Amino acid sequence: MNHFIGIPRGLDFYLHYPFWQSFLAALGVPTIVSPPTNRRIVDLGAAHAVDGCCLPLKVYLGHVLTLAEQGVKTFFVPQIISIVRREYICPYFLGLPDFVAHYLPKAGTSILSPVVDARRGELAAAKKIIAFGTRFGSWLQSAHAYHTARAAVPKATVRLDQNRGSAELKVLLLGHRYLLGDSFLNQGIRDKLQEAAVEVITADQIPDTILSRAAGKLPKRVFWTSGRQSLGALERCLEDVDGVITLAAFACGPDSLISDVIQRRARQAGVPSLLIYVDEHTGQAGFGTRIEAFMDMLVRRKAK
Repeated sequence: MNHFIGIPRGLDFYLHYPFWQSFLAALGVPTIVSPPTNRRIVDLGAAHAVDGCCLPLKVYLGHVLTLAEQGVKTFFVPQIISIVRREYICPYFLGLPDFVAHYLPKAGTSILSPVVDARRGELAAAKKIIAFGTRFGSWLQSAHAYHTARAAVPKATVRLDQNRGSAELKVLLLGHRYLLGDSFLNQGIRDKLQEAAVEVITADQIPDTILSRAAGKLPKRVFWTSGRQSLGALERCLEDVDGVITLAAFACGPDSLISDVIQRRARQAGVPSLLIYVDEHTGQAGFGTRIEAFMDMLVRRKAK
């Protein structure tokens, strides 16, 4: 196990894993991914993390410590500054390698931290990633691996037409990708909605150019990429959906601002909205009850 590079299943995993997995595989680097989030991983991270950490950061730490228990000695923890020109993401991503290093043994472990910084454009960001890859091969091999990985990234698909098929309701589901992608943290909300014949729309289904254009309708520019994408999806979909559900992480500063803007904008447009904060104590019973009550309200509203 020691020769494998461990990839924690949290935070940027839900944003960039297809790219990183393809990039490292093309360079012949063996990887292992931590198991899907479960109660033990959440409790493990929450028990070790300092006070004030948001839930996704605690979960990420739980995944790191789980890999360490499995004998992993090298951890893949990108240092992400920006993924879109002139925008930023959560500052925790910038300090994530140092955060992880604090909880690992000083001797016998190492962290691989490629820098992702698109503030000066995609080409500058690509050069940094290719430079990181040269520790596993030549510049040419790393460049080829980069282009191979770019081709492996799924493209967003627009699903915003009025043809709902068998779906009675259409709901816009907003939140950080690492909340919407982790079925343990979100209590399987997407499956629950789809089982209830609800068509679910998320920001990642919409090309970023469309999200940027829609977010441009707002009176002030949003510099947080995830927040800009959520608000862009909201502006694009307000006339096409029956309701909006927002998942927010407890103790997340940007979420406290963006979720409030989402609620106000939905209210102005006359579209029902539901805000759910999740933390390590969120229970399935209460979570499910709120979703069911919201769906019942949408059905009654639509029937009028």
